[in-house]
Amino acid sequence: MEMTEASKQTTTEESERFQNQEPDQILSPRRSLELKQKKWWISVSLCIFLVLLGESLVMLLLNFFYVQHNPEESDQDLQYPGTWLQALVQNAAFPLLIPLFFIFPSPKQNQETNNPRFLSFRLLLLYISLGVLVAAHSKLFALGKLYANYGVFTLIAATQLIFTAIFTAIINRFKFTRLIILSIIGAILIYVFGSPKFGGEPDENDEFFSYNIQAWLTFAASVAFALSLCLVQLGFEKLLVKTKRYGNKKVFRMVLEMQICVSFVASIICLVGLFASGEYKELKGDSKRFKKGEAYYALSFVGLALSWQVWAVGLIGLVLYVSGVFGDVVHMCISPLVALFVVLAFDFMDDEFSWNRIERPEKKVMEMTEASKQTTTHEESEHVQNPEPNQILSQRRLLQLNQKKWWIAVALCMFLVLLGDSLVILLLNFFYVQDRREDYNQDLQYKGTWMQALIQNAAFPFLIPLYFIFPSPKPNQETNNHSFLSFRLIVLYFVLGVLVAAHSKLYALGKLYSSYDFFMLISGSQLIFTLIFTAIINRFKFTRWIIISIILTLVSYAFGGPVFAGEPDESEYFYGIQAWLTFAASVAFALSLCLVQLGFEKLLVKTNRCGNKKVFRMVLEMQICVSFVASVVCLVGLFASGEYKELKGDSKRFKKGETYYVLSLIGLSLSWQVWAVGLIGLVLYVSSVFGNIVNMCASPLMAFIVVLAFDFMDDDFSWPRLGALIGTVLALGSYFYTLHKRNKKKMVELN
Repeated sequence: MEMTEASKQTTTEESERFQNQEPDQILSPRRSLELKQKKWWISVSLCIFLVLLGESLVMLLLNFFYVQHNPEESDQDLQYPGTWLQALVQNAAFPLLIPLFFIFPSPKQNQETNNPRFLSFRLLLLYISLGVLVAAHSKLFALGKLYANYGVFTLIAATQLIFTAIFTAIINRFKFTRLIILSIIGAILIYVFGSPKFGGEPDENDEFFSYNIQAWLTFAASVAFALSLCLVQLGFEKLLVKTKRYGNKKVFRMVLEMQICVSFVASIICLVGLFASGEYKELKGDSKRFKKGEAYYALSFVGLALSWQVWAVGLIGLVLYVSGVFGDVVHMCISPLVALFVVLAFDFMDDEFSWNRIERPEKKVMEMTEASKQTTTHEESEHVQNPEPNQILSQRRLLQLNQKKWWIAVALCMFLVLLGDSLVILLLNFFYVQDRREDYNQDLQYKGTWMQALIQNAAFPFLIPLYFIFPSPKPNQETNNHSFLSFRLIVLYFVLGVLVAAHSKLYALGKLYSSYDFFMLISGSQLIFTLIFTAIINRFKFTRWIIISIILTLVSYAFGGPVFAGEPDESEYFYGIQAWLTFAASVAFALSLCLVQLGFEKLLVKTNRCGNKKVFRMVLEMQICVSFVASVVCLVGLFASGEYKELKGDSKRFKKGETYYVLSLIGLSLSWQVWAVGLIGLVLYVSSVFGNIVNMCASPLMAFIVVLAFDFMDDDFSWPRLGALIGTVLALGSYFYTLHKRNKKKMVELN
């Protein structure tokens, strides 16, 4: 008691002393903080200016280089070499930063730093790793820009911000707020629609004009770029700030050290690549082909090298003072301003500063159809131009009838997706509310995921009667090699079954490891992966309306997700684990959709029993076979993990009793099948992209239904969700407009 009274007296004396401080003593910490904040804002503004200046100069000089280089008059084989030189130019001007490194002041050294040798060794490893990553993404970006049109390159390169968000959540433990998520989505939208044109892209008749190659190159470059930003941030936070010479302070000298060391390693790698590939032999010839002469050729490279260093210093500075996510957002938001500079500087591309800066992919298709029309013979054209009126009317009526049936089938599949998705989220919330997850051991919280995965696939026997009820078209007897097609179908069903089982298990785990908002943010990447996979696997062509629909869908999905009753308390969050689980599940889901579309187009339609027609019976066959394989995999996992032993205990813990426990699982299983049949139907009748868009657009509607059905979560249908609901309508409307134009074009061609 005496001790506590004494401590109280001392605290009261200290408080009185603090209250009776002189005004100057109180104001000095505040002034110091205000001064630091002003310096911080000045540093951030300077870094943003450097990024803007560097990126603008880089784009202008690159366009100047490829205009003067005249690649269309040179040998096609010489167009793609030179990328090692471009990668080297991005990193080679680092010696100019060394004087600045010694000019900038260094803070007082920290004598208390423990184990400086260990920190220096880790720094050395970090610089080598970053140098390799920077060299890789420099080379891959240089190649990616030259393999296809710049619009496709920009679309795929926009994924770098998605990867930055994922990596920084895992590596840097970055916490996302609603406004940061909005900023990320806005930056992606701005980058996709506001990017400048590029003078180095090949002609459309170029044999290297391969979306497949370019997609993989740009995709890998985006991953390397995002990972390098996050490792730079990790190096600043965990290593450089803790070294003896920086005294636990963030100073601009650290930016210069990072850039010099990383660029040194990257330059060595690029120099080795330049000589190993033999590109150095072409330098003399390239300089002679330059329109402005060899002096301008050398000056353009010097200017490019300096501009890249200005850009890199600004970007790394933003990573130091803010974060890797902010640096990438600024880098992508500058794109429209760079586009304006390019339009003002160059007239060679017939470019304008329009609302949409992505080249229309359908342009190539239109030119190919025009060329095919010109190659038809005179007799065939006369026969087409002068058909009998009755034949035209009958063909038009038949096409109109087929289109009506098609629209009905699409509407039915959309209804099944919305119905199944809504029932699933309602029953899942009901299940976890009644399961009393907060009352029992935390070790039991993450069990039952194999059971959840099994439930997603186990109700396929209910589809077997429907499979025999739906009519089958006349078999096509002309199909060759039936046994080979059947074998490939079996392999496809097995692979899809494993993928579906994997993403069912991973999604079931991902939802339980962290907040549902974070889960929804990462799972939104499934649409990005669907775009990438469908461009590579299905050769899908994107129109501007489809791209608008995709962007609106991502925004709506991020802001319109429902609340999930199974998420853990804040003290139980595991962002790193859940990010990887949800990320892997998104990849598996996107890949499975694209493989389903490939199976319909290349295998099922060509089998003799379907007669080259798309019928709903094919959807049922696909779902039954894939769910059978997935159910077997999940059943093995259920028994191998020992989860089956917990089923009896789970049913007893259920608040409503064992009967409701069984009924809820049966309802969930049937709802999953309804959802899956609708989704696969959309893939059959339209595409995997449209199926995923409809699936994600159901999210705001599910949130509305959950708010109406449950009061336990203190949830409401707020204005972001209302905006997301409007966004889903616009997203679906944009895609429907594309489908309407396609059907209308068929009618015009028939006339």
